[in-house]
Amino acid sequence: MSKAVKALAVAATVALGTLFAAGSVLSALFEAQGFGDRDSTPRTWYLVAMGISFAVCVTAPAILWRLLLPRSAPALPLAGVVAAAGAVLILGISIR
Repeated sequence: MSKAVKALAVAATVALGTLFAAGSVLSALFEAQGFGDRDSTPRTWYLVAMGISFAVCVTAPAILWRLLLPRSAPALPLAGVVAAAGAVLILGISIR
């Protein structure tokens, strides 16, 4: 596989991961604000699922980038820190 194809695959994965990660955060915010049923409390399992999905959306592109383009890849610990921070942010939304 050529380097250009690998770079395109990495770019597409990073772009989709970013969109899905932003969607996870927005979905968690809507859940915490009671966007659907305003009289209910936020569902804890749903916020945990959004935290996990955020972490996957950040780490999966970093792992693919590391596998396909190892010399230009960002550090995996950086992706781990960002994923953990986002998950904590999402879980912290419900603890007001």
